[in-house]
Amino acid sequence: MAKRVPGILRDAEAAVTLAETDTARRKATVVRASALLLAGKYLTQIRRYDMAYHALSLGIRDARDTGQRQIAATGVVGMG
Repeated sequence: MAKRVPGILRDAEAAVTLAETDTARRKATVVRASALLLAGKYLTQIRRYDMAYHALSLGIRDARDTGQRQIAATGVVGMG
């Protein structure tokens, strides 16, 4: 997991940056939110709480910005 997460986050960020339409950007942002929440959950498990909080916060923000309340709620649970 530790070897894969940085690449996943990098690819998700690139997808948002390179999206050419609003629809593509929105979909890429949802993917980035999910990737950040995945990273946050993993970081919590290995007790890197500061980094986990940052990843979860960004994931929640992306999810809220795209109207994905269920994904945002997943991040809130992760923070708990």
